[in-house]
Amino acid sequence: MQIETKQVDKYTVRRMSVGDKFKQAKIFEFVARYIEKQAEEKGIDFKKLTKRLTADPMAYESLNDEEWDFVILNERLKAYCLVAPSVKPFIKIDEWLAMDMQLLNELADTVMDFNAEQKSPAKKKRKRKKT
Repeated sequence: MQIETKQVDKYTVRRMSVGDKFKQAKIFEFVARYIEKQAEEKGIDFKKLTKRLTADPMAYESLNDEEWDFVILNERLKAYCLVAPSVKPFIKIDEWLAMDMQLLNELADTVMDFNAEQKSPAKKKRKRKKT
């Protein structure tokens, strides 16, 4: 069986395997720590900021420049978590953040196209216990 791949710039994009899904979970954990560390260095409580924005979407209007930077960083790194496991060679966070937006979007679109057909495992229906 031949694995379907597509070349995007210097990167090879392929369908995500089961092993890649485990790798993705680790990347999510690493990225969360990365964002918290960056926010801590700037004196921003990112968890509190996230809760505030979730509770009140109008709060985006009151963000200062540093808080906006972290909202954008968070969104960009969410995309990184979804793309990185399907791309070879592996993209480091610093490379991802420095990447041209057009290339970033092309990689993300290709990964989403490859993995869109994968379905989540069917949920088992629980039988109700008769009492």
